Amino acid sequence: MQVIGPVIQGTSVLLTWNVGSAAAVAISPGVGSVAASGSVTVNPTVTTTYTLQATTPTPPNIVTTESIQVQVSSPGPVLYVQAQGNCAGSITLDWGASAFASSYRVQQSPSGADSWSTIGTPTGTSLTVTPPDALAAYDYSIQAYDGLNYGEAGVIVGVVAGAIPAAPIGLTATPQNGRVLLSAAESDGATGYNVYRGVASGGESLLIEGLVAPAYSDDGVTNGTKYYYVMTAATSCGESKQSSEVSATPELDLQVYDVEAAPQSSWVSA
Repeated sequence: MQVIGPVIQGTSVLLTWNVGSAAAVAISPGVGSVAASGSVTVNPTVTTTYTLQATTPTPPNIVTTESIQVQVSSPGPVLYVQAQGNCAGSITLDWGASAFASSYRVQQSPSGADSWSTIGTPTGTSLTVTPPDALAAYDYSIQAYDGLNYGEAGVIVGVVAGAIPAAPIGLTATPQNGRVLLSAAESDGATGYNVYRGVASGGESLLIEGLVAPAYSDDGVTNGTKYYYVMTAATSCGESKQSSEVSATPELDLQVYDVEAAPQSSWVSA
């Protein structure tokens, strides 16, 4: 059997034949009865084997067949995808070229949600995208397209564009004996928190960095001294502005007990 191709999906292929004298000639699939010699254009979308069947004009009317296979390519898989957040709210995607691709379909979903939307159809192998939330994670799927069909997708998950987070809000400082307890609301997308302390307003310096949550017990304080605090949030892209300043004065926790005096004894002489 003769083989043609592979050809790109939708490409026209010219089939020609000449069987000499025949009572009937037909080509399948999709062509039907034809003359003993001639040509026909076919447009297979998948690999197809065309069979020519000829019947001799005289008894015993022998039927002969001959086949030719037209191999049709499908767009190849996207073998790898790379992604890089630029800390400015966008992500640059790069991927390997796919055989027979005329363009690519790029889809985006919130990470793990499996809720895909098409965000681009570039003809090249790179695209910069701007997700709705620079501090949230997204998954990306990229498929090659040849004008008719899509190939196997290349996928990358959990990509964050990156940005500097907002400053923590609601910072509080609670004084206790020999320590000050600090707490604030979490900043969206923050991966760490830093605490600054000073003994004068506006004069804070770094006390501790890399906290996993916006809470800290400052045990290195002296009772009776007033301390000032600010907190920042951080990501790999940088550190936020400082929170509002708070202050606290740790004090010795004195407990006063109400002591009842014991009754006096009276002595009586004999």
